[in-house]
Amino acid sequence: MRRKVATLRTLRNGLIALIVLTNPFLAHAQEAGQADQDDAVPACDKGELEAKWDGGLKFETADGCFKAQIGGRLQSDFAFFESNVAQNGSELRRARLFVSGTIYRQFEYKLQYDFAGGDASAKDIFVGVKNVFGGSNPTGLRIGHQKEPFSLEGITSSKYLTFMERGLPLVFGPSGDRNTGVKVGGKLDGAKLIWEAGVFQEVDSSAFGVGDNYNYSARLVRAQPFGDGHLFHLGVSFSHREVDGVLRFRQRPEAHLSPPLVDTGTFEADSVDVLGLEAAVVIGRFHASSEFIQASVSSRVADDPSFSGFYASAGFFLTGGDGRAYRNRDTEHHGGYFDRTKPAANFLQGGPGAWEIAARYSTLDLQSGLIQGGELDDLTIALNWYWNPHIRLMFNYVNAEVEDGLSTGIFQWRTQIDF
Repeated sequence: MRRKVATLRTLRNGLIALIVLTNPFLAHAQEAGQADQDDAVPACDKGELEAKWDGGLKFETADGCFKAQIGGRLQSDFAFFESNVAQNGSELRRARLFVSGTIYRQFEYKLQYDFAGGDASAKDIFVGVKNVFGGSNPTGLRIGHQKEPFSLEGITSSKYLTFMERGLPLVFGPSGDRNTGVKVGGKLDGAKLIWEAGVFQEVDSSAFGVGDNYNYSARLVRAQPFGDGHLFHLGVSFSHREVDGVLRFRQRPEAHLSPPLVDTGTFEADSVDVLGLEAAVVIGRFHASSEFIQASVSSRVADDPSFSGFYASAGFFLTGGDGRAYRNRDTEHHGGYFDRTKPAANFLQGGPGAWEIAARYSTLDLQSGLIQGGELDDLTIALNWYWNPHIRLMFNYVNAEVEDGLSTGIFQWRTQIDF
């Protein structure tokens, strides 16, 4: 009974927090609507959809009221290990198809499944409203299976990551990458301040979930342009997660074909609070990013352990005119993450494509009190060759070391196409 009461209290507090967050925007929307009736969304004509290729197969009416897109991604990986940690191998890392679009300008939807591994796994499956309250600062709403607002690398699509895998600290991110819930978000100060918050239920790969294990997650980002096309990014994320009896953290080195090298094992827990700090900079052809993530666990049995991880990375484009793209200045409510790299001169179309070198150091500490899950350090060197905006080859070398344990070197490469 105390467990149910605590869960209801947490749910109540989460809903109150959402109301507090959105209340200023409700007031702003009401004032904006009264002040300027000319901002009303124009009526939609029932025009025919016109097909075109624009980074994918897209359909759109002449007035832009109705849009649809069919797309997907394929990522094929190979990995070679210098020790007997794992066997050399290959896998279809991701094989996704999606349909997305807009209805009556303001309503969005997306349906995406991943078929890698032989089973269909639910990814983005949501409906949303781009500007719930009207006004010049859109506040968006999404309902369904989606990413929780947490972490720069967590929010950035796998299509646009510099390295083949996310950094070690992302083990503390949302379980299963996505969960089902309600999320609101918006932008202020000319899209320089980006915020998102939501309530989610932990679900499995088919988007099915039962029980009282809810997550309350929020993210606030400041994206400050400076100079000629440069940008500085600062962000903070927080997530309170109810645990369904037991908790476990385990992590591979930054190679998906490797088994986990550190593991807390399962232990009894009530909840976990996860704090993430993030920073990034883009200066011409140079970019760098870093995140620190800490997970504080409420567990009487394990004496409330606390775990943490950190990564720092930097990259540089060898080809002139190329750089890492960042999304914040668009008309929709989402943003605050890295976007698609578009070479200045495509390969086999008069140019070499875009060439990028990068390095990342990651560390993860799963040692705390009664829980001795181990410590893992990774150093990853990357070479990326972007043939065009939709095809690239990725080469990673990972040196992974477990404190007072084994170490291994891993060479891996990926062929990626997305549209």
